This record gives sequence, C-alpha cells and structure tokens, in this order.
Amino acid sequence: MWRLLALIVTDLMAAGPGLSSTLLDDTDPSPLFKPVDVVGLHLRNRLVMAPMTRQFSPGGVPGDDVVAYYRRRAPSLGLLITEGTYVDHPSAGASDPVPRFYGANALAAWRKVAGAVHAEGAAIFPQLWHLGAQRKPGTPPFPGAPVVSPSGVDTAGRTVGETASAQTLADIAASFARAAADARAAGFDGVELHGAHTAISSTSSTGPPPTAATMTTAATSAAASGSAPRSRRPSGRPSARTSRSRSASRSGRAATTTPGSPRPRTSWRRSCPRW
Repeated sequence: MWRLLALIVTDLMAAGPGLSSTLLDDTDPSPLFKPVDVVGLHLRNRLVMAPMTRQFSPGGVPGDDVVAYYRRRAPSLGLLITEGTYVDHPSAGASDPVPRFYGANALAAWRKVAGAVHAEGAAIFPQLWHLGAQRKPGTPPFPGAPVVSPSGVDTAGRTVGETASAQTLADIAASFARAAADARAAGFDGVELHGAHTAISSTSSTGPPPTAATMTTAATSAAASGSAPRSRRPSGRPSARTSRSRSASRSGRAATTTPGSPRPRTSWRRSCPRW
C-alpha cells in the first residue's frame, strides 16, 4: 500500500516544484489506509477507483478481459466503481461496446466481475448511465431511439432531442431501479448513478435535478417490495427488478449499499438510500 502512495508522490514530484513541494506538507496520509464503514458497507481502506469509460465490451457484454481488468485493480483498493453501464431504456446509450447492465449475458458477466473483485477483498459498485441530452441521434445500440432528456435542451441551450413526458421519465426511473436490483442480485455492494454532462439524472426542465425526489422515492420503494414498475424495455430483453441512488461524476456523488434492511438511509455527500 505504501508503494502505491510512493508512486503517487513520485508523479507529483515530476509535475513540478510548485505543486509537489506543498501538496503533502503537514499531511498524514495514514487515514487513507484505515478501514471505514459507510452506510453499513465495510471498506478495508479509503481508496476508491473512480468510474472510467472504456468501451471494451463488444455488443455491450463484458468479456474475461474486463473481469481481469477489475481484478487487477482490486487488491489495493477499498471500493471500485465500474465504468459507465447503460440501463435498459432504448434511449440510454450511444455506443455498442459500452457495457450494458441488463440482459442475461451481460448480467452473468458482471456477476463474474463482482466475484473477482470480492475475491481480492474489495467492494464494487456499477455506475448506471443514461446519456440524456448528451446522446447523438442514430447511435447504437438502438439507432432508432430518440434523444430524450427532461428538457430536450443541452447545456448550450440548443434543442437536441425530445422533451421527456412524465411517463417517459417514470420509465427511465424504472430502468435505473431494475438495474440496481440486478446489481444486488449479481453480488454488487451498491450502485452509483452517472449524473454529469447532461446525463439524465443531472438535468431538469425546471432547474434542480428531479431525481432525488422522483427516482429515489419510486425506486427505493420498488427495491423494498422486490418489484419495479414495467417500462418500455428494449425488445428481447428479459425483465428485472429495482433499487436506486443518485450520484454525479465530478458534481457530487451518492451511493447505494446492499447490507442491512431495505429501509432508506442517508450518508455520503447526497441522499444514499440503502437497498
């Protein structure tokens, strides 16, 4: 573990004297390597791997190379958050090799990933993703699906897609809920929701993100009951069940963890309902 810290410090030293000479002054790094309990989830240290989009899953199904990728990183970390994974709404994604978090083959592969990480002593969350206004028209895995966001407008104020109806937002919320329940069934320790760059959970036609009230309440209730509202799923995809959390890449993260009762509870930097 100290070797890892030494590598970090070495990189900082190479970056130049201004930053490296002051960044760690009077800093005791030892708490980073101490165990911590977060909303009932025990982590062996406080080092977390952030989600990083990779696009190494042809057809949206992670292969053995993806299992090995996460296994190699697990021994030094307390928690890993996977690359972004598409939920099961047709408008969610824009790239065929980005992994999906639905369908029997993809979920079986993610179960292997979770098992490999746990075998190395770390915890793991999948990052659940709907691109929202960031998606480009005509892109796979469902080229015919419309671009959907709460406002239909991107961050520059341009109309890029459809303004989502209340029913469409409910359908997308249910997709996140099913993915969270599938994550639990596959052995994951919680979920993180991608909420940056106009992804669906970060945008609203009226200002503040609607997800804390709408998606959290609906999906957590569904998780507690073991069922989720049905939505317009991609054809040929098996149904799943539910749970929910909100998070954002670089704009505030939240996490949902599996241990304990399904009763909602809060912690970390925003609302974090338990399974």
